[in-house]
Amino acid sequence: MRGGVIVHATEGVFGLACSVEYPTAMERISNLKGRNALAQPFLLLLGNVAQAKNLVSLDVPLADTITQSWPGPTTWIFPYKTEAYPWVGGEDGSLAVRVTDHPQAQQLANYVGPLISTSANRTGQPSCLSLASAKLEFGDAVDFYLSGELLRPGHASRILHAATGKILRAS
Repeated sequence: MRGGVIVHATEGVFGLACSVEYPTAMERISNLKGRNALAQPFLLLLGNVAQAKNLVSLDVPLADTITQSWPGPTTWIFPYKTEAYPWVGGEDGSLAVRVTDHPQAQQLANYVGPLISTSANRTGQPSCLSLASAKLEFGDAVDFYLSGELLRPGHASRILHAATGKILRAS
């Protein structure tokens, strides 16, 4: 995955992903989606809570709720703790983080490290619910298609604000 872009199964939809270590791969994902990563940042998909602690401060009012929701299909928006990866996160200094409960995605994130992740679709189009539909959508523009099963087909992760609990996207 060294600088490559893959399609893989997640909890609810197939996703586009790359290692957080390669900003050029994130740019490729932005181009594939037709999306500005600065205006609409991607989330980081993690394999375990320890990875989250390296990127964001869990010293927030909802810390217990957050750690109880992980691993799982819940993405939380945090203040960005470190500038280790200045190409990720929002213009407002926030970072979206999810510790996945999808066994294959979890294994991938534990092996590679934090993954920049987003649904496998062009902006404004439906998310891909099969590897075949992702291949039709992206063809040779993706380096690798990883076969896998969705846990909850069609249900995108919910997104909440870590400080307030405000629901930004319901599942």
